[in-house]
Amino acid sequence: MVCNENVPKLRFPEFEEEWKEHEFGTLFTIKNGLNKGKEYFNHGTPILNYIDVNKRIFNSKNTIEGTVEVSAEEIKRYCVKNNDLFLTRTSETSDEIGLTSSYNGDSNNTVFSGFILRARPKKQDINSLFYAYYLRTNKMRFNIIKYSSITTRALINSKNLSKMRVKLPDYNEQKKISTFLSAIDKKIGFMEKKHTLYQNIKKYYLENLFPKENETIPNLRFLEFNNDWIKTTLGNCVIFLDEKRIPLNQQIRSQMLSKYPYYGAAGIIDYVNNYIFDDELILLGEDGSIIPTLASGKCWVSNHAHVLKNKKNINLYFLYNILSKIHFEKYNTGTIQPKLNKKTAKNIKIKITSKKEQEKIVDFMLSIGTKIKKIQKQIKFLKTFKKGLLQKMFC
Repeated sequence: MVCNENVPKLRFPEFEEEWKEHEFGTLFTIKNGLNKGKEYFNHGTPILNYIDVNKRIFNSKNTIEGTVEVSAEEIKRYCVKNNDLFLTRTSETSDEIGLTSSYNGDSNNTVFSGFILRARPKKQDINSLFYAYYLRTNKMRFNIIKYSSITTRALINSKNLSKMRVKLPDYNEQKKISTFLSAIDKKIGFMEKKHTLYQNIKKYYLENLFPKENETIPNLRFLEFNNDWIKTTLGNCVIFLDEKRIPLNQQIRSQMLSKYPYYGAAGIIDYVNNYIFDDELILLGEDGSIIPTLASGKCWVSNHAHVLKNKKNINLYFLYNILSKIHFEKYNTGTIQPKLNKKTAKNIKIKITSKKEQEKIVDFMLSIGTKIKKIQKQIKFLKTFKKGLLQKMFC
């Protein structure tokens, strides 16, 4: 199909008519929301807030958590109804104004906040969920920001918004597009909940497959193991390779840009054209962010991270999991910013078990990690797929 500016690039085959252009104010009645003092909140009637509209493309009585004390007259004036469209009215930056959300289902006397605008369709043939998606496309986001003003905060008002030009397709096409995109969003939501579930599972096993601070036997264990874990120090489990580190300032790194990761205290901060390590290592932040990081293969490490190589009786990933559980604040030797010097790091107390049990734990935890990465990849794909559709299914 040869596309023009009134026909989307990607379309369901049963639709052929051009989309018609209108001013937003001829399609919707726009109203500001309810403003109340803080003492009126956290009890009473449900209220649709800024955060609800910002983070969700569609809302219902089941998604709203806020409450506010209001009169019967205020409920009447600021009521939320099925098929209402809402837009964020003000924000610290223009990136978060005019974000849209559709309300679907019974309202249960819900009202809406003064930080958002209500756009109520003037006709029955307008699907608010379609416009919630449409107004989040790159083209329409640009237009919304163009109609906004910025002083101390970014702001869009009903007068300016009503003048914005928008397209209106046949109602059946609106419905089909919104249903299709919302199905993708529901799938993304399901996968995100699944991701959270597996993160919590991982956290549970991290807490229970390793002994607690004053114990030598974990709460959960594979049946073939029953010995007490041995108390030792980090220095007995690793070789410190700090003397091989070479710091590079930003100016030098800018002349070396390439493919090898350059690590700082909290992870990768740049990529350079050479490497000083080619191994499986743990990097432990020396100053600033004192956290463990896994480094695999060819890399360069600055002098802001200790470089640890596991000894033969220690599984690297097992040790990484142990270090990930430690609260390093108690080992801080810095004054202005956190600092973990080499002497203190060597004396960090840890508990270890046999190499066989270490590897069993690691294999189990890696299987959960693999599942989490797979879910993350699926979420990324769905979000990228949806983003592409948003730019092609609207004109």
